[in-house]
Amino acid sequence: MVSTKRTRSGLEFITLDLGACPLANRQPVTVLVDTREQAAYSFDARLVVAERRPLPSGDYSVVGLEGVAPGERKTLDDGDAIFVE
Repeated sequence: MVSTKRTRSGLEFITLDLGACPLANRQPVTVLVDTREQAAYSFDARLVVAERRPLPSGDYSVVGLEGVAPGERKTLDDGDAIFVE
């Protein structure tokens, strides 16, 4: 199932429910969580194994992509501020 949310500035965020995805029965993905992240997301253990370690940038990444694909934790309002300023 796909759901969307639109911010006040018109940005659209798309979310995919992996429970409805035929690929959901594969091995969990290892997501890296930066050790400085104070309130880490909780992930569905069937899909994600969270491992805490210092990351060079961002709050989250995937094993093997630490320096290439960092993820930054932001609220929708934070996202508005980033893209509007």
